[in-house]
Amino acid sequence: MDEELERFKRLKLHEYAASLGYELDTRETSRRETVVRKDGDKISVRLDADGHYVFYSFRDEHDHGTILDFVMRRQGKNFGEARKVLRAWTGTARVAVFQHLEEAPRGNRDAVAAECKAMKELRWHEYLEQERKLPRSVLLSARFRGRIRVDARANAIFPHEDEGGLCGFEKRNRNFKGFGDLGEKGLWTSNAFPEDRRLVIGESAIDCISYEVLFPGGRYASIAGGLNPKQPELILRACQAMAVGSEVVSVTHGDAEGKRYAEVIQAMAGEASLPFRAHRPDGVKDWNDVLNTSEPGLPFFPAVRFKAGR
Repeated sequence: MDEELERFKRLKLHEYAASLGYELDTRETSRRETVVRKDGDKISVRLDADGHYVFYSFRDEHDHGTILDFVMRRQGKNFGEARKVLRAWTGTARVAVFQHLEEAPRGNRDAVAAECKAMKELRWHEYLEQERKLPRSVLLSARFRGRIRVDARANAIFPHEDEGGLCGFEKRNRNFKGFGDLGEKGLWTSNAFPEDRRLVIGESAIDCISYEVLFPGGRYASIAGGLNPKQPELILRACQAMAVGSEVVSVTHGDAEGKRYAEVIQAMAGEASLPFRAHRPDGVKDWNDVLNTSEPGLPFFPAVRFKAGR
């Protein structure tokens, strides 16, 4: 079964979507990402470094995964039924479409560096401040100064780095999230200070900054959703850079994926011999939701219950 599941995950998800009537969005498709639409559904398809095709929905942040998830959610199948559907599909003659996805380069550091250099350092941002309720005083604080930029389309840009330096950047704006076409995910990090004794790791930079608003006093790192093969090692290095006596806090989402990410973070904290705890909100998706549902008059005091776990 494991071999079959691995084979399914390597099927060209964009071709399967095309067989269901999804059409290419030429305006938003790039060499790194294929965007397809059908009726009100809009998804992005990428080829991950592990050789798996994955998708995420522009309409629902919880709607993402491999071709198996796509079949289960779009066609109302359970896991076993989805396997049967894909077995049948792999036995049919298929027309290759959207070939550019396989031809995409895995990363171009010079191009990423040039793009970032052309961007402006954040001074203010309507989406982050008005919709995400992130105070300008926090965005421009010593903790985050220089770690957020703004591109020509007014997207908030969160640069990612790996062992070789700048490797890509996450983009966020109203009704839009994405990753730079020629980059790869590393870690987005806040500024670090010698006195830091808490490393907080989340699924997005927005989650991390929200947590700082609610619980000030930490060094931050974001994986930008999902985990590629090199990110656990980068998490380990971030843990090892902390002073003796520091703790590692996972603030990933409370869903199944978030729990899986937290387990990886816990394992890396263990390798670095640092104590670990998972802190996730109860009743909402993430810590930005907590920030946005705070009690009137007490903007930084969450109105929902918290739960912590290991």
